[in-house]
Formats: sequence, structure tokens, C-alpha cells
Amino acid sequence: LAQDDVYLTRHGARIDKEDSGWLAKADHRRADDPQLSAGGELGARELAAKLSEVHAEEPIAHIVCSPFLRCVQTAQPVAEVLGLPIKIEPGICEILTTFPPGFLDTPELAEHCPAVDGSYEPVVRREQLGQEQ
Repeated sequence: LAQDDVYLTRHGARIDKEDSGWLAKADHRRADDPQLSAGGELGARELAAKLSEVHAEEPIAHIVCSPFLRCVQTAQPVAEVLGLPIKIEPGICEILTTFPPGFLDTPELAEHCPAVDGSYEPVVRREQLGQEQ
């Protein structure tokens, strides 16, 4: 493995793909920000175990994550096993049907996921995101 290798993963399975009534049960009204399903949480733990093996051979230096809750929930177990903070980068978020996207800001994400690095300055901030034409 080279020092400049990048590992990219997609978030774990989303609750909205398994439960059409998920939003009514959620503690928010962000239709584009579903949390992980139980299967997604399991996948996140499996990812953490695999990246822990990789990290033992060639240390991983950073965890950079989209601000959507499902993405941060996927990164959280990885951050815990690697002992690294999660750097929230709005510039890599996906904008599907809602603009501006309905993700939480970094301080709110840190309340849900303690590994979120509140001091990280993103390359692209929320207010710099543009709607695709």
C-alpha cells in the first residue's frame, strides 16, 4: 500500500429503503437524511473491522465524510477502532431532490457521533454548494 492511497466507501444501508414510514418515526423532518438501518449499522461495524486490519499494516491518516447522518453513522465505528476523528466535508455530499440539502451542521452531528471533529475547516462549506442545473 502506498502512503497516498485513498479508501472510498458508500454509506451503509438506509432505513428509508426498508421502512417507508421512517420519517414519521424520526426525530427530525429531513426527508433526504435518513439514518442507517440495523443492516447498515452491521455493515458499518464490518467496515470498521476490515479497515482496522488495513490500518495495522499501513496507518490510515484521515477520515473525511459527507455530512449526511447515514454517512457519519457509517464512519463512526471506523473512527472508534482507528482512533481518528471524522472530518465533515459538505463538498462531497450528494444532492438528490432537496436543495439546499437537509444535513445537520457539524456541531449537531457531533452530538450524534462523538468522533466528529468540530475544529475541522471544510474545503467547501454548505453555503458554497450549488444546485445542479
